[in-house]
Amino acid sequence: MEIAAPAEDAGWGLPAPDGDYLRFYLPFSFDVQGRIGILSFFDRKLLDHGEGGTGRFFSETPELSFDSEPLPQGGSTYVPAITTTVWLKPFDLGVSQILTIAMPPDEEAREFKVRIEIQRLSGTRDSWLKLNRDFVSQLRQQFLHWRAISLEDRDELFSEAKDRLVASLT
Repeated sequence: MEIAAPAEDAGWGLPAPDGDYLRFYLPFSFDVQGRIGILSFFDRKLLDHGEGGTGRFFSETPELSFDSEPLPQGGSTYVPAITTTVWLKPFDLGVSQILTIAMPPDEEAREFKVRIEIQRLSGTRDSWLKLNRDFVSQLRQQFLHWRAISLEDRDELFSEAKDRLVASLT
């Protein structure tokens, strides 16, 4: 298995779906600024897969917003997130879904983690699950690419996402 699979994929697989939903955490953590900047990073990546894109999926224009999430000790917190509708190749299988990448707090680590939620909109369940193995692998690779971005570029991405998130509140 180690020879046949890239190191970043060894031992990892999609969780069992809950109806038409896949919900899981990825093993990445971020500081306060990084959890905002990564959203702008993904915004750019998803826009690259929009109209005229030639990647392995098609994405509508993503939306940055805040989700409200209950805290274990009571109350709630605002969780920054990016959401878009995605169509997976091959398009003739008709698989479309809503992707949400959220950055909730991890109370134990005192950092922020990555929560992925994928809601199937169309396509057969089997095709949806099969195509998402590759799609989620692509998402994981982008989180790894984030680590190679310079601090200067991360600051720019943070400012970009912060402005859009603030605008989403009005």
